[in-house]
Amino acid sequence: MKNNRLRTRPLNLAAYLVPWLLAAPIVAQTEGNPPGRAARLSVIEGQVSFQPSGENDWSQATLNYTMTTGDRIYTYDGSRAELEVGPWAVRLSQDTDLTMANLTDQFMQLGVGRGSVRVAVYQMPPDNTVEIATPNGALTASEPGSYRVDVDPDNGTRVIVNRGSLQVSGGGANQTIEAGQAAQLTGTEPIEVTLLSLPARMVSISGAPSAIGA
Repeated sequence: MKNNRLRTRPLNLAAYLVPWLLAAPIVAQTEGNPPGRAARLSVIEGQVSFQPSGENDWSQATLNYTMTTGDRIYTYDGSRAELEVGPWAVRLSQDTDLTMANLTDQFMQLGVGRGSVRVAVYQMPPDNTVEIATPNGALTASEPGSYRVDVDPDNGTRVIVNRGSLQVSGGGANQTIEAGQAAQLTGTEPIEVTLLSLPARMVSISGAPSAIGA
């Protein structure tokens, strides 16, 4: 039953990400040399499945596997995973569908179809960018920070910024979410951005309790 759910639900949800994925520069496909940066699957807890770029079948993810542009992972209930990408870390909670939409020496674009991801940007080298594409628009970080994104296909996308800032774009939206702020994104054309009060107690990017953590 679990395998059937995995094959249908993530594939259907990915279609909602197409406008935001196509909006980004596809540097990896236009340059002659492959990028030097890659994503390493550094943590696997529970059942985590992997789908290589261009393939239809899913298989069990393996520790230290290298992910590149177009690869996809899914965490089942009670499972989690973590990617190390140079000076960045991407942590997936349970029931999360993530695609490495684009990865070059200067750019990482994550496509999140559902679930929760925490992105830690420890350093931001010159001319580098991190983008998170969701069904409700694109979130762009151009400075170090820690960010949480929760995607519910039925209720929109919640964004929490611990440190740094995120620029919301697409669907007529053009708004910055600053450190210590949270926002709810709904719709696509147009996208509505509503600032939220941060929960009294949350969990930070490192996993330690924090009043405004992710």
